[in-house]
Amino acid sequence: MLNIAVVEDEPDLREEICEFLTLSGMTACGMGSGEELDDHLDARACDVVVLDINLPGEDGFRIAHRLGARDGLGVVMVTSRAALEDRVHGLKTGADAYLVKPVDLQELVATVESVCRRTKRDAPAAPSSPTPQTPSADRHAGEWHLRRLGWELAGPNGRSVALTAAEHDFLARLLAAPGRPVSRADLLGAHPPVPEGDLRKLDAVVRRLRRKVEDEIGFPLPVRAAHGIGYTATEMIVS
Repeated sequence: MLNIAVVEDEPDLREEICEFLTLSGMTACGMGSGEELDDHLDARACDVVVLDINLPGEDGFRIAHRLGARDGLGVVMVTSRAALEDRVHGLKTGADAYLVKPVDLQELVATVESVCRRTKRDAPAAPSSPTPQTPSADRHAGEWHLRRLGWELAGPNGRSVALTAAEHDFLARLLAAPGRPVSRADLLGAHPPVPEGDLRKLDAVVRRLRRKVEDEIGFPLPVRAAHGIGYTATEMIVS
């Protein structure tokens, strides 16, 4: 799962981008300045930075320039500055891609994925060294358990999170079709067309569940958005 940092000083747009990236199967964290980005990168690994130019304090050009020293980190500029000289300057200072607002969020997702593939391919391979692994970590890697009794989801590290009725129903319906996309209508137990308000409620349930699982279990929820369809569950086991 890709870890994305979104640096955008407009809160509504920042939240919208983070939400769409999350619904697309990524982990996205938003921040409003270069200083907040530095704190985030010091504490957590990141694959791609989605970066505005007009930011309080240090602007996006300067941020992109110094981020270029980090191997394997991609930079996608998303800005309202559409002039050719700005595009050229952005790419020369370190951006891997340059998108102009208003940006189509599906295009942004595709761009982030493309940049990540390129940066990971070009990054120097880390030296291999024998690192011991605990047998328990190997044995439980990738195993998620949806417990029918108690309404809990247990992660691969053995930690669990309590589920609401809506969250448990969502996961149970996904697990009925392992590895296959399930339409949002089926996830709601409804017949299409489904009212837009109900679809938004479902997306809100998924968004809250992602945050809760990552906060309490420490792993990202293994659920991906299937564009134009619904959601797909991966590596989950009913117990």
